Amino acid sequence: MFEQTKRAAAISTVIAGLFAGLSAQGAHAAFVSEGSSFGADTITRDTDTGLQWLDLTESLGLSVDEVAAEFGAGGLYEGFSYARGSDVETLFFTSAGITPGFQGPSEAAVWDLANLLGITDAFFFVSFGHYLPDLSNPTAGLGSLEPLLPFGDAAASRAIVDDNGFAFDQGAATVGSFLIRRDGPSSVPVPEPSTAFLLIPGLAALAYGRRRKSLEQIKGQSETA
Repeated sequence: MFEQTKRAAAISTVIAGLFAGLSAQGAHAAFVSEGSSFGADTITRDTDTGLQWLDLTESLGLSVDEVAAEFGAGGLYEGFSYARGSDVETLFFTSAGITPGFQGPSEAAVWDLANLLGITDAFFFVSFGHYLPDLSNPTAGLGSLEPLLPFGDAAASRAIVDDNGFAFDQGAATVGSFLIRRDGPSSVPVPEPSTAFLLIPGLAALAYGRRRKSLEQIKGQSETA
């Protein structure tokens, strides 16, 4: 009975270690800034989704039609495509962990993502970008990261994904485009060192339990011989 209890406790330790490691890894995505043909640090790679986001500042002033015309071979945005509303929502609220709605004091996650993607309106410190709605829509959606908003005597921040945007042939000097391309083929995730560390006690306990049981069996056979 004692051995069964000990084995159950060891298994529980292993399971707890797995869950603890998974929860530690699943908090928020890590963003990696990379270079591209547009220059250094012009790509933000979301390690959660495998999407590479081109800086909004690389498509300022262009309409959706003008940008889309450059998607083909040899075009300025070859290999990229327009992000959809769901892509932008995932980037903002899941990967970056931004809290929907007004946040005061100013939320650091909004500042961080805006600085990665590029501030398109330097006067108001806002990142504006076109995206394509997920449903048929005659206009492009307008996503924005607003790190600094008047909020009483302090400041607030917010991230917005708004379907009421621009006509496809309309551009604006302070609006870029949310352009994405897929990262390389995804690989099997390797457990974090912390996860492996949590597994060690449980595996050691299992090994100890098996070894003790084997010794007891050998001892029993010797006594009966």
